[in-house]
Amino acid sequence: MVRMVGQGFSPGSKVKIVFLNSTKKHVVVGSTVAQPNGSFAMNLVVPRAKPGEHKLQVVGTSSSGQPGSWAAPVMVLTDVTSPVGKAASLATPVLVGLSLAIPLLTWLVMDMLAWRHRRLGRDAGGA
Repeated sequence: MVRMVGQGFSPGSKVKIVFLNSTKKHVVVGSTVAQPNGSFAMNLVVPRAKPGEHKLQVVGTSSSGQPGSWAAPVMVLTDVTSPVGKAASLATPVLVGLSLAIPLLTWLVMDMLAWRHRRLGRDAGGA
């Protein structure tokens, strides 16, 4: 997720955010309306792309009323949407182990507390 903010737009004008990947494919990733002071702010999700340099382009009407376009480079470091591979996941064994260990430990602690309670009751009654 990327937070985009900008200013210098015509109040109430449409502001469009376009992702330009390295293959020159244009993907509109968001749009909003400029605030009365000419600013905008929005969160957007960068689409799936190969690692490398790409661009985010803001397209809108400038405060002077002329069409404008501004671009900034974006570095995609890794594709987090692709599966890591067929490597074994530790999540399943850990969750199974916890689902067995927690009830067992609870039972042992409760049994030990009950045994202690019985012993203290016997010692107090015998004295």
